[in-house]
Amino acid sequence: MFYLTTASLLSIDRTFSKHSGLISAFGKEFAATEIINPECHRMLIEANKYRQASDYDFMNEVTDIEAKDTITNAKNFSEEILDYLENWLATNP
Repeated sequence: MFYLTTASLLSIDRTFSKHSGLISAFGKEFAATEIINPECHRMLIEANKYRQASDYDFMNEVTDIEAKDTITNAKNFSEEILDYLENWLATNP
């Protein structure tokens, strides 16, 4: 999800070195303006929450349900972002 987010932001010449900046800019540039379904921003925030927990909080476990929901969200997120990028490429050769 984060690489697709990076690609979407590159389409408007924005780059970030931290996940927090990437997520914030995605919300501002795409979700708030409804260029991309705002639900995608929520999915991205949630995925980042689980990423942080698994990377830094060894005592916090992600449940099977949370993992399955995140996989479903990632698929939906990917479809939305890929549609945006395909349209962007078609109009910005």
